[in-house]
Amino acid sequence: MTETLQAELRDYSWKYFSYHADQRLKSFNFFLLFLTAAIAGLLSHSEHLENPGFWIGGGFSLLILTFLFWKLDRRHRTLIHIAEDALRVLESSMNFEQSTDLDKLNIFIAAARETEKQRSSSRLYFTCTRCFNFIFLIVGIPAAAVFIIGLARLLLGSAQ
Repeated sequence: MTETLQAELRDYSWKYFSYHADQRLKSFNFFLLFLTAAIAGLLSHSEHLENPGFWIGGGFSLLILTFLFWKLDRRHRTLIHIAEDALRVLESSMNFEQSTDLDKLNIFIAAARETEKQRSSSRLYFTCTRCFNFIFLIVGIPAAAVFIIGLARLLLGSAQ
């Protein structure tokens, strides 16, 4: 592979990686924004707490919002991994000797190696993905509970 072609492929892969990494963070920021707006909207209508439909609608809305953003995050993560794989291939094709300082320029290879080392040494190693998934769970579980409480109130209220 010529140096020109290698540079073009590296630029192409980097732009692909950068775009999708940026989109992932922007999507997560929108999730937090929508979540804040949804919770504020629900709290501003707290006079309807006796209405089971309020619980069902609020819980279902938050649950769907969380699920959709979780799926979107998974898609972004997949696209980022594709770009990382391409960048690692390009880095390995540069054939830097292990003993030179230039080997330190293989940042995607080093990042993958370091991530694996950290994962194997500690169960508490948190990647961005784990942190995002944890936040999705923190929102999704209470949303599901609110939805179920609303359904239970509706069913128990109609049984009386």
